[in-house]
Amino acid sequence: LDLAPSDCLHLFGKRASAQNYKLASGTREVLMEGFTELLKLDGWGNARDVDKVWKATLQHRADRVIATPEHEKTLALSDVRAAVDALVKARRSSAVGASSSAASQWTNCNLPMQTQDAFAPFKGTSQRLERPEEQEETGAPE
Repeated sequence: LDLAPSDCLHLFGKRASAQNYKLASGTREVLMEGFTELLKLDGWGNARDVDKVWKATLQHRADRVIATPEHEKTLALSDVRAAVDALVKARRSSAVGASSSAASQWTNCNLPMQTQDAFAPFKGTSQRLERPEEQEETGAPE
């Protein structure tokens, strides 16, 4: 069961509120768009992805406030956008990498053109072949 992007936004907002962070103007829209996009990509992880966006947002905030301390704990639009964009980009490139990797595996393997010929010697046999280690255990002749 996948959470809706609005549920993810609610979880993120609840976490921010619990830790006394204010969400800057525009962050909710960016989060909604990001969660909507992530839902479409492979690897969607519901609350796990909310957690990833949350942690990345806090990291971007930390990098920002070290140079310019703030009086009120705020998650800026730039913090949220950077976190969402990074996760979406990572998912897209892993999806592209996985599909091209799988394609290259099939392209580079040397299977015979007519695979059925490879199985010709086994046609009509219903006998179970034992592995060498099973032959040793059962004492069956080799």
